[in-house]
Amino acid sequence: MSSLYICYLCLLDPLTQTQVVRYLEGLSQAGYQIVLLTFEPRRLSKGETADWRERLAKHGINWHWVPYHKRPSALATAWDISAGIRVGLRLIRKYNVRVVHARNHVPGVMALALKRLASVKILFDCRGFMAEEYVDAHRWRAGGALFRATKKVERAVIRVSAAVVVLTANARSLFQQWYAKELGGIPINVIPFCVDLSRFPFHSRVSERPEAKTLTYVGKLGGWYLEDEMASFVSIASQRIPELRWQIWTQSTTESLTSLLGKYGISHQVSVGSVPPESLGEKMAMADGGLSFIRPCLSKRSSSPTKVSEYLAAGLPVISTRGIGDLDDILLQRGVGARNSPVGVLVKDFTTAAYEQAFRELRELWQDPTTPDRCRAVAREKFDLQLVGWKRYSQIYRDLQF
Repeated sequence: MSSLYICYLCLLDPLTQTQVVRYLEGLSQAGYQIVLLTFEPRRLSKGETADWRERLAKHGINWHWVPYHKRPSALATAWDISAGIRVGLRLIRKYNVRVVHARNHVPGVMALALKRLASVKILFDCRGFMAEEYVDAHRWRAGGALFRATKKVERAVIRVSAAVVVLTANARSLFQQWYAKELGGIPINVIPFCVDLSRFPFHSRVSERPEAKTLTYVGKLGGWYLEDEMASFVSIASQRIPELRWQIWTQSTTESLTSLLGKYGISHQVSVGSVPPESLGEKMAMADGGLSFIRPCLSKRSSSPTKVSEYLAAGLPVISTRGIGDLDDILLQRGVGARNSPVGVLVKDFTTAAYEQAFRELRELWQDPTTPDRCRAVAREKFDLQLVGWKRYSQIYRDLQF
């Protein structure tokens, strides 16, 4: 069976490399012919295109691209949708595609048109609540024209899909409430952001210097990711462990962070840098805990933070805000026969008392020598690329053959 995977990201986006390409690699190994269509913000030369096509072909992926347009926003997106439909139809005919695998809402619009034009099946891979996310970011008004249009598209795509994928059980539950009629007998599958555990060297360890601890943070800063609150937490934790260090790995600009570190008097304890994805696992192995402070809101119930999967893969307990995807249950190990064996702590609110309580719970995890092994075990059970991601996508594709 041939599948056209439409991704409204560029090939060199780290998310495309670590998520999209790796998932498609697993599907290719399972015997499916994969065609990948991306949207590139700069025009690639013939040499670059040929080079990347050769690299991806080694993983069984036939890659094609069209230009991405950013402004003016609505018109640019409409233009890209038109181009995606035109090129997608050509690729469907060339590769005898039977399934259009649409990664999120804009590709979902393309898939709707391609289904009408070519009678293909749609796999709607919803990576988040797009309309709610724009509202939570204060860019759209709840119930406004753009919000309603996006929800209408979401409903229309779900109605004609052969299968749906979401990132969390919380998202699945909400979809089943919102679209009970449209889903009917359509299977809705949960596949979180998975990681390749082989990239994270792990050894069960007990620190020789139990009070000399390092917290780490990986990923973007600002927006959903709460710099101020994390800096405040580290400041309070440092009052209990003066030797505490905080290592931040990010590609974001750091001006606002630098100001916050000065505000809380912890600049001397913090290191900020960037690291290529292939080296991230080794860097994490030197830490003792991972921070994931994300602003709790409705749209984030659909989120599966990649950083959390990576922390656990490295054997690190996680310090997270509440209400993010399925993390409340995963980190506290609810419902899995291990209620007294958490692999992280939840920050109840953004107060000094809540930070102190969370840090006390984190120190208890540090004092338990089995914590790193439990973290790694949860990563393998919940987020392993091959055992979870490849396996579940392959099962969906097998079901779509009939």
